[in-house]
Amino acid sequence: RDNGAGLVGSEMCIRDRFAETGWREIYVALVVVITTWPVALICGWIVKALLLKLPGASVGLATIAKNFTRLLVVVIGAATALVALNVGPGFIMVVIVGLGIVGAVLVQPLVRNIGAGSALPFVVGDQIVTHGYEGTVIDINLRQTVVKTLDRRVIYLPHSEVLANPIVVHTEFDQRRSSLRVWTDYGTDIDDACRLLVDAVSALPGVDDDPAPYVIPSSFEDGRCELVLKFFHASDLHTEERMRGEVVTAVKSAFDKAGIAISPPAAIFISQPG
Repeated sequence: RDNGAGLVGSEMCIRDRFAETGWREIYVALVVVITTWPVALICGWIVKALLLKLPGASVGLATIAKNFTRLLVVVIGAATALVALNVGPGFIMVVIVGLGIVGAVLVQPLVRNIGAGSALPFVVGDQIVTHGYEGTVIDINLRQTVVKTLDRRVIYLPHSEVLANPIVVHTEFDQRRSSLRVWTDYGTDIDDACRLLVDAVSALPGVDDDPAPYVIPSSFEDGRCELVLKFFHASDLHTEERMRGEVVTAVKSAFDKAGIAISPPAAIFISQPG
């Protein structure tokens, strides 16, 4: 009976506290709730802008700090609204502790991904390859990296899984080197073929002249001579795709005009970061 009396007493205390809540308190709470999100957006923007002014600042880390700041402001706004409704600080603390205990297991993956997100080696706008997906990073939020592929798919990758796998950042540098392996028969003059390859690609828009294209005679096998043409171009994926077609077309046209046969397996295009 004592426990029952104590419980009834607690319920009456809570009812009495809420009975003190009038229209003024409700109005204040509504104003706090309505203004919390715009304030959170502004605070997040300020934090990101300040972090990006620091030397060597990471856009990815600044974005995560912005999102975390927004979340923190929302939590503070919710607590303020509860206070305005005459919910005592003791009750608020009990709710926060209870949510913390219940959410500890639920938010563990989120916390792990937030930590991993601060160590990502790329930023929004970079073009990467990870988990077999290749595309442009369009967002880095609290828990995941969002990648838009060339065929216009959107991939959501948890930060922790991204870091657990190899990552290729195509746009780490302004240039990328690509190679075209071409085979000719033994009767081909190697010096003439090398000059022909260099001249064919040097005239193409998009092929950089610093470093200039060059050719390495690589091997003899099965009655063929392997020539490896190497050239630099802009590092983005669209340029690589365009250069693939233009270089192969230019080399085939130049060899046909010179009467030089390309031996099977013909040619292989290779693109490398760097």
